[in-house]
Amino acid sequence: MAAPFEGELTAMFTSPVYFEFTPLGVDKVRALKDTFAVLGIERSEVMSFGDAQNDLTMIKWAQIGVAMGNAVDEVKAEADYVTGDNNSDGIADALERLVPELVA
Repeated sequence: MAAPFEGELTAMFTSPVYFEFTPLGVDKVRALKDTFAVLGIERSEVMSFGDAQNDLTMIKWAQIGVAMGNAVDEVKAEADYVTGDNNSDGIADALERLVPELVA
């Protein structure tokens, strides 16, 4: 499916049944960089959470990249931390462990 768009679009599976196309250079990292630049937020202040291939650049870019327990192996391999899945309070568990002042 991606072959006709090579060099024009990024294409990837983001679940067994979803195949996504985006313009080259448009991804979650670009959205974060553009938004955070306006807000004055530095990369060193960012923790990202993800589970699919379209989250991979964001997981790598953030100061702390967290893979959900149900993430694909590629995302887990690049993450700084793997938490519980998205049906088992994985984000809350990671925040409690990695940002302890939140629970103080």
